[in-house]
Amino acid sequence: MPTHSHDHSHFRLPNVVVLCCVLVFIWNLQHIPHTLGSTESPEASQALHDATASHEQARQLLEKGDYTSALAPAEHSLQLREAALGQNHLIVAESLNTLGLVFHYLARIDEALHAHERALQIRQKQDGVDSGEVGESLTNLARILVSKGDFPKAQTMLEQSLRIREQVFGKTHRHVAETLMYLAMVQGLQMNLQDALSTQARAVTLYDHDPQAPPLEHSMALTSYGVILSRNGELAKGKQFLERALLLQEGNLGPTHPIVARTLDSLAELEMKMGHSESGLPLAQRAMEIREQRLGQDHPEVSASFSTLGTLFWRQGNLAEATRYFQRALESIEQTVGPVHPVVAANLLSLGELHRQTGDLKTAQTLFSRALEIQEATLGPHHNDMATTLTRLAWVAGQQGRHDQSESLLEQAVLIRESALGPDHPDLALLCMELARTRHRIGKLPESKLLYERGRRIYLMFNRLNQHLDESSFRNLHQQGMAGLRDYALLLAHMAQQASEPEIQQSLVQDSFLVAEQARGWVVQSAVAKALARKQIQQQEEGELVKTVETLRRRREKIWSALHTLYAQPSTSYNPQSIQDLKQDIQDVQSRLEASLRAIEQRFPAYSEMAFPKPVDLQSVQKYLHEGEAMISLYVWDHILQAWFIRSGHPPLSHTQSLSKKDIADLVGHLRASMNSAKQHFDAQGARQLYTWLLQPFEAHISNITHLIVIPDEVLLPLPFAVLLTETEKTDSAHALQPSSARPTDAQLQSYAQLPWLIKRFPVTIVPSASALTLLRQSAPVTLEPTERFIGFGDPRFMGDGRERGGKMPTIDESGLAWDQLRMMNALPGTQQELLSIAQTLGVNPNTNVFLQNRATETQVRGLLKAGRLGKTQVLSFATHGLLAGQLTGLVEPALVLTIPAHPSAEDDGLLTMSEILDFQLPQVDWVILSACNTAGSDGSGQGLTGLARAFFFAGAKALLVSHWSVDDRATQTLMTQIFRLFGRDHTLSKSAALREGMLALMEEGKTGTFPYFSHPYAWAPFFLVGMGE
Repeated sequence: MPTHSHDHSHFRLPNVVVLCCVLVFIWNLQHIPHTLGSTESPEASQALHDATASHEQARQLLEKGDYTSALAPAEHSLQLREAALGQNHLIVAESLNTLGLVFHYLARIDEALHAHERALQIRQKQDGVDSGEVGESLTNLARILVSKGDFPKAQTMLEQSLRIREQVFGKTHRHVAETLMYLAMVQGLQMNLQDALSTQARAVTLYDHDPQAPPLEHSMALTSYGVILSRNGELAKGKQFLERALLLQEGNLGPTHPIVARTLDSLAELEMKMGHSESGLPLAQRAMEIREQRLGQDHPEVSASFSTLGTLFWRQGNLAEATRYFQRALESIEQTVGPVHPVVAANLLSLGELHRQTGDLKTAQTLFSRALEIQEATLGPHHNDMATTLTRLAWVAGQQGRHDQSESLLEQAVLIRESALGPDHPDLALLCMELARTRHRIGKLPESKLLYERGRRIYLMFNRLNQHLDESSFRNLHQQGMAGLRDYALLLAHMAQQASEPEIQQSLVQDSFLVAEQARGWVVQSAVAKALARKQIQQQEEGELVKTVETLRRRREKIWSALHTLYAQPSTSYNPQSIQDLKQDIQDVQSRLEASLRAIEQRFPAYSEMAFPKPVDLQSVQKYLHEGEAMISLYVWDHILQAWFIRSGHPPLSHTQSLSKKDIADLVGHLRASMNSAKQHFDAQGARQLYTWLLQPFEAHISNITHLIVIPDEVLLPLPFAVLLTETEKTDSAHALQPSSARPTDAQLQSYAQLPWLIKRFPVTIVPSASALTLLRQSAPVTLEPTERFIGFGDPRFMGDGRERGGKMPTIDESGLAWDQLRMMNALPGTQQELLSIAQTLGVNPNTNVFLQNRATETQVRGLLKAGRLGKTQVLSFATHGLLAGQLTGLVEPALVLTIPAHPSAEDDGLLTMSEILDFQLPQVDWVILSACNTAGSDGSGQGLTGLARAFFFAGAKALLVSHWSVDDRATQTLMTQIFRLFGRDHTLSKSAALREGMLALMEEGKTGTFPYFSHPYAWAPFFLVGMGE
């Protein structure tokens, strides 16, 4: 049955509350009186002069974040002024106000409250209820109420302060911005996110347009705005404002100011929300180090660090360390604010969830119930945090078999969250999925379906909202909705099995297909969609803007990676200047990125919609399938395999069977292992079993098709579908199925050509998703000058003597790429004849179109690109090694290896990286040939194709010929020659058909020629076609 996912939304409350509870000191010199005029005696005058000096000293120490040192001069100033002027003078109120701030930052909340209440009473009596000073006192007093958890009263007081300050100073004054900032924070804490967003946006705008805005205030507003944006699901935008705040703070206040710690903590939480707990950890650890150093280990801000670190360790699976930090956070905050406070409730939730996950349901329920009581008393019955606690209690009830009670609790939680956050918030999607699972368990299938569908749509909107995130963050966000989509698919399969009416069954089949499409990784689809969008942009300048956006995103990601590395260093080797330089780089990149995005939006408003299309439905797919084509879409959930068979003009078919992801992955792995070398026997039984699982259910409908398009998921992408065996009986070489020797004999190798391979039936093309196929096929033709037929690069100067293309890369030390060792990679002499044969077949001059040895360089590629030739060729081939990111230290992204120059430089280091390929423009390239190694295998990203393949799609290529494993140089040379001999001779032959005929020709050559191993799948099966195969 479906299982629930983890909701971590409650972790955000402690840090936001602490941000409001202990915000940095703000003061405006312009409105504070510093002199009193005449006094009665020289002694009194001197005392008041000393009081002013102590007051100024306290203010300066507050601005530096040295709260402990500020206490003594603040108290001294008050004592002197009270002695000289009495307890009800306006200047005494000034000292009370400052002392209240000091108490607040030292977490002496009751003393802070008393000081601010006295200051307010004096000012109201002496200055009137609507003076500017009264507005200031109301703002500061409201902050104390926030610290005590009285959010409604604090909001009322801030609204009163805002009215006064707007009336006294005008609506654009920085004092107004200050009150707006705190009001937005309180609105956010009460989950009035839309009000909070508009209020904080106004504050930020006022500060942005004020050249004299204090950096402290300005940066606090930026931090708060970033936090509110991220809580509203706008993670990309939220991170931008947090980055701005951190740059402003570290540049003006220094890298160890307490407010820097608050922004670092907020960034750590955001990184965690984007699935980067490993990146958030050094940020949170740096924040705690600053807080302990500047505030002391017992300060409540340190408890916020404990909470954040506990969550990070939890995300990383370290439950013991998480429990330790959560317990420390709870003890610390209870000592400061008492046992009945929203922050206490949040920490109780954290500890309770840890107990629940380790099976201690009784303790978990006790902690959750206590948290609920606190929230009802402090936040009221309709606060969003109540929904989180009700969800936890529902999980406990479900685990104890009390499903009706679980349903009731989740219903309450959904109503509260929708009321608090609105109908489209991603946190509401999470709860919709939870309630759907519970209703599925108790048999309420139609009601469950409605909730799953609602959650699916919200997740889709959430992903679209964050499409400007870097690739890894976007991928992680996509994964957050996977559990819900999986359970939705299980429900639809269950309902389809029970449906008695064909119309209902067809509707469920269509729904399940759409769910699987959304579940597939969207990085490849996005690359294809962006390439299509670029083609629609008619002006070259606008097309360059799109390229610039992608380049800047990648640059921003690299800078952040470098920053995380620096933050992870111990304080003894901490380099503030290096961090500041990188932060300035981020600010520059972000400014350029925002400007480019605005320009694209103005000049080409449809770009964002085109660059992130919705998952395609079955009817749309059928429109783009040609006669004789069939598409089979496969998706492996945890314990079921779903398949859809689609043809134009025919009702779609589907099949669901109980198969575990592990069983399928193990069999694919075993089959792949049997093709690592021709010296091994091929796993024919495994190939037949996989055919039975994947294609046999549609056997009756496959026989008359001429082209099969396969959409595999991540589990099945490593499978070369061409090697599936379609029949058991018609095997001319029984000994090939039951090997009698440790190593195949030549006769056994030759007998492989007789087996009933799937590729013998029809050509096979792979596409990453149905959405990607429709995008490729709806691509409008681009009218340019006549194209060249072929350009190829190969046989770079390598000195190794191996015969495989690729293989294990050399080990490189931390100093960077060792060029001499790269030059020792296997030489590829067979690629020379391969490219020359293709050039001859396609009728191009090898002297001008084939670049070998010292001409196979990055400089040559760039020259052809700049001249426009590379983007106008029909077939583009890189017959060389391909490296995956991480195969050698210093290589942070995949690359093709060309001839390494004698003196590598940034312009030509011999490595054509993914980032560089993304900058290509290949509008007329029909076919990119990567006859290297591992250019299509999964890179572990969960997105299927490697970055190299994705990069060529983004550049505009329509189809790629890529390889599953390290390939044999001789066999690949022969295969490529055969493919393009056929492709060049018959202009009606499709790319997929040419690949099929080439494979069959290689098998036949193995059966009758000098190299029997050519018939083994090791030789002919590594390559497959991705994209447009027609």
